[in-house]
Amino acid sequence: MPAISAPSRVSKLLTVKNVHGLHARPATDFVRCATRFGSTIQIQARGQEFSAKRVVDVLFANLHCGFTFTLVAEGPDAAAAVETLEKLLVKIADADRNKFAAGPQFVHGKRDLFLD
Repeated sequence: MPAISAPSRVSKLLTVKNVHGLHARPATDFVRCATRFGSTIQIQARGQEFSAKRVVDVLFANLHCGFTFTLVAEGPDAAAAVETLEKLLVKIADADRNKFAAGPQFVHGKRDLFLD
């Protein structure tokens, strides 16, 4: 009979570095990435836990720029999940920095409307 291994649990302290934090668009990207994994993935912030697989939960976690939180994954692919989500946060921050380094792009002369 093959041995059944217990699911692994991995946690890591992460800091949000993009200017606007995990607002709607990056939160959606974060959730899409998290749902690719079979592990349970939780965000621990301010004494509460939020599912990393639900956009509403990620938004309720209020992960603003400079905020540090714990990402916890439990399951067969926990280590890969945490590593991949950490890399995604860096990618989101880099994209955010590059977007604002280029300055605003105007649409139809409206100052408050930016292009991606």
